[in-house]
Amino acid sequence: MTHSNELAFPVSAELSLETDQLILALLGRDPTDRTEARAKEIELGELFATLTVDEAKALYRRFALPAEDDLVAVRFALLPYEGRKRLMLFIADARQRREQTMVGY
Repeated sequence: MTHSNELAFPVSAELSLETDQLILALLGRDPTDRTEARAKEIELGELFATLTVDEAKALYRRFALPAEDDLVAVRFALLPYEGRKRLMLFIADARQRREQTMVGY
């Protein structure tokens, strides 16, 4: 499913086109050193922290089983392994973060 003829990648029903575009913009940055790569990872984490539990689950599925026509998932798969792993764990932890927020931790 696509929201625009301009996009060649599917947009999940659980994520807005705007969210996909923000993720894609961050993934499109090409860091020149470890500091910039870490900053990119942190910015992605900050964006992922704003997702609802359902959005995070949808994004996790996309990243875990990337379709070759899903540009966001394909570009995510190009991140260095360690950063990709940390971000996947962070996304997977969305429900627990939400529950802790609800009880005031």
